[in-house]
Amino acid sequence: MNFPERHYEELKTIGESVREKVVNYSEKGIEKKPREVAREAIDEYVAKAKSAQVAGTLPKIEFAGEEITDKTVKLKKLLDYAAEHGPVKASLAARKIGDPWLEDQLHDSLIKWLQS
Repeated sequence: MNFPERHYEELKTIGESVREKVVNYSEKGIEKKPREVAREAIDEYVAKAKSAQVAGTLPKIEFAGEEITDKTVKLKKLLDYAAEHGPVKASLAARKIGDPWLEDQLHDSLIKWLQS
């Protein structure tokens, strides 16, 4: 997944948080999988953004006015949304949709991007 430059700052901040968390857990002797640490960092960043009223400006994701039952199509549209509006707004939108699988897949995609 490629994000426009305007979203790199969000992703950079999340990546820095992941690195800090890894160091902190390591210093405390706590073993956590990199995926778990990345999810924590994403969730914390999204929570901060939500509390900063980012959610109030969240555009609605349109699925072309139809009920889409194919989760992979929903995921593709959500990833396109992330590329256009940023990972934080996409995470908030995924939560608003209310599909845990969709939110997990979005986070997995963001984690893969952070690791690249």
